[in-house]
Amino acid sequence: TIEDTTSEIAYGMRDVDMMLKSFQNEINERNKVGFNNMMISLLNKLVLKEDHKDIKSLNIEKVKIVLSRLGAHLSDDLRDTIIRYCQNHKEANSELDYLIEELIKLYEQQEELDNAIVQFYTRCNKYLNGKKFEYDVANVQIMIRSEHNGVPINLEALSSGEKQMVGLMAKMYLSKEKEFIVLIDEPELSLSIKWQETILEDMVQSGKVKYLMAVTHSPFIYNNSLQKYAVGMSNFVKDVK
Repeated sequence: TIEDTTSEIAYGMRDVDMMLKSFQNEINERNKVGFNNMMISLLNKLVLKEDHKDIKSLNIEKVKIVLSRLGAHLSDDLRDTIIRYCQNHKEANSELDYLIEELIKLYEQQEELDNAIVQFYTRCNKYLNGKKFEYDVANVQIMIRSEHNGVPINLEALSSGEKQMVGLMAKMYLSKEKEFIVLIDEPELSLSIKWQETILEDMVQSGKVKYLMAVTHSPFIYNNSLQKYAVGMSNFVKDVK
């Protein structure tokens, strides 16, 4: 069943900032708990001399991310050594394989949150002018920077149209709700033609929209993959004699 969360899809920038900080805190907490559990598991393996099968392949990108989140706790030399081992992986080291496999599992506990942030800022960047969101995956920080000089930009400094789109994408991609029924009247208002052509698709691609109805006068709103679902209102109007 779909939970009744009837509301206007309108998030202020304070709401967006709080949601991003919530994601950041949750990733950091999962990281902390995961490392504690990993250390306990590693001690059990070493003390109890548990057998561990060599792994056939290593996801290097996931290893890089979780190692980067260790920050100053891990030297650059050690980090590079582990990454080179993953890249070559010719002579298996069961203890190191075990540790790397646990690191990958640790990242996978955070991956869902990381992906949500990436999907959010990727969509948002389509609607920003002269600026863009950047995600520092190592430090779990997301910020807006000027494309001209790289200076950080506060959410409140966005234009009203940009705020509207960022708030909408935050609702779709960062909120805890898993399912939406979306009803929109004239979504084209105050939007450029380019934005009109992408807004509905970007909402649907969140995977949370179970039903969408948008009433529009614009020929551009459905000028996309959703065109096959567009129906003229005249199809539902009958003359009364």
